[in-house]
Amino acid sequence: MKRYYYMDILTILATIAVVFLHTSEYAFSNQTGDSHWIIAVILQVTFIWAVPIFFMMSGAHLLDYRERYDTVTFFKKRMTKVLVPFIFWSFVWYILNPFIFHQPTDYHIGQFIDAVMHNSIQPIFWFFYFVIGFYISAPLLAKITNKADKTLALYLLVVNMVFVNILSYYYEVRLQTDNFFYMAYK
Repeated sequence: MKRYYYMDILTILATIAVVFLHTSEYAFSNQTGDSHWIIAVILQVTFIWAVPIFFMMSGAHLLDYRERYDTVTFFKKRMTKVLVPFIFWSFVWYILNPFIFHQPTDYHIGQFIDAVMHNSIQPIFWFFYFVIGFYISAPLLAKITNKADKTLALYLLVVNMVFVNILSYYYEVRLQTDNFFYMAYK
């Protein structure tokens, strides 16, 4: 794989930005008017760009995996680095949550599976769901992003924009009450 130094620089800058994001989680406390909250919100807004940069870097590094190894090796390498730690740490949090939050314990495998499937064990694990979904999709995405045929990639991008972005936004807005729009501009 050819080395792109701008990607190294972006990775370094995004890593620093993520540290700022993690140190400014006070922004989610909704303590509006508090000077610490305002600073935390400014930090969140300033450095949120790092998250999509990391996702784009993952795609840039992995979509040509076929040049290095086959799909079975790809899955073995990626899933052992992501799926195993995800399940392990989800289980640890599942066991510890009742003690941390002083809730009654009612452990059973069905509840654990349901909690993993709905990301209700530890919200900070949201990125695992994205990464695992990306890894599962990577073999197809690698074929779609073939440099010789951009038509399929463009088609899927347009379909995604229409159905995921535009239509879902339309239905979200449509479900709002008239009062919601009136109150938003008061």
